[in-house]
Amino acid sequence: MKKTLSVIAVAVALAFGFSACEGDDLGLLGHINLTTSNAIGDQAYTNDQTFEFHSAICNANFSNVAIHIDSLDIDTVLNGNLGAVFVGLTDNLLSADDFNNITYPLCGINLRDTVPGTYNFTYNIDWSFIESIDTTSLNKLITSGLAVSGSLGNLFAVVADENSFYVAVAGNINITEFGGNGSLVKGSLNNLMCIYVTRAHLETLRAMPASQRESLNLLTEFPFLTFNGNMESRRASIETVMQALENMDE
Repeated sequence: MKKTLSVIAVAVALAFGFSACEGDDLGLLGHINLTTSNAIGDQAYTNDQTFEFHSAICNANFSNVAIHIDSLDIDTVLNGNLGAVFVGLTDNLLSADDFNNITYPLCGINLRDTVPGTYNFTYNIDWSFIESIDTTSLNKLITSGLAVSGSLGNLFAVVADENSFYVAVAGNINITEFGGNGSLVKGSLNNLMCIYVTRAHLETLRAMPASQRESLNLLTEFPFLTFNGNMESRRASIETVMQALENMDE
């Protein structure tokens, strides 16, 4: 997933003609800035931490998109409005030589439309939600959205490392500007309350028999952390991004 997200971000940069020779002006790709608060339980982060993700955005609003890119380990068909996908990494992607060395954390956002407005995160922490989190393909979650009870919803995730991540269950993202391709999409991230998930814990929960599940209070199973912040991310069409990816493989 690290490689997937970083290559997508670099592809956007190349699609707009950005290059490492332009220096460290990461404003070319925009940013996602976050702060943490209200930490509850044992987890990767604590209160009052700050993160600056240098971000790229790709968006699409057409249906039935088939994606198969062996080098990125993607093989999926995404149905319905893809909405807007934001990718954020802490590294300087315009000068990174080795995508395999891209460092954590990573940030991924999937919003179910491509217009200004408030995008809410209102998920119940129940077994349906637990089953919807695919730990084997976090990049698929970020690129397709969170499928709960048969429908796709907004997704906000911060990936702390290869085995743990945060996913929002409450709060909202308010998009104030959503212009055309090449422009910066601007907005704020407001009181995004996230649960902290580790692969091992999630796999244990999902393997539980029905008799154990009935007696378990999922609200007490996960640590919580709240993210607030702002973002300005460059917009590109999915066609531009996919073409850039193909060009990079030539």
